[in-house]
Amino acid sequence: MIFLSGDAALCGFARSLIHGITTVPVNEGTGDSVVSIHPDEAIIRIRENTCIAVRKAVREPKYCAVPTPETFDVRVRYSTHQKASRSSLYPGAKQNDEKTTGFSAKDYIEVLRFFKFVL
Repeated sequence: MIFLSGDAALCGFARSLIHGITTVPVNEGTGDSVVSIHPDEAIIRIRENTCIAVRKAVREPKYCAVPTPETFDVRVRYSTHQKASRSSLYPGAKQNDEKTTGFSAKDYIEVLRFFKFVL
């Protein structure tokens, strides 16, 4: 990931995870509301920083990699035991308790496929 724009806290979190990411915070949550910069100013900042991000990513692509775990372990909690039992029939899935089904995979595409079939 080379560029992110949006909430200031989200931009800060992304910078802590991804060394080479360029961020442009355009709003900040304050209590139950959001303080935003003017949309025209946001567009100017995003356009300027997108060019910087692309140049940085081309020079040092490894610094824009999103760190991922070796294995993805997911759990889905259902409202009924019948749904958990049915989803446990998905290849590789296991029913953890009466209403929860778990699934593990090294490839995130497999996790997305699991979600597609059991949700």
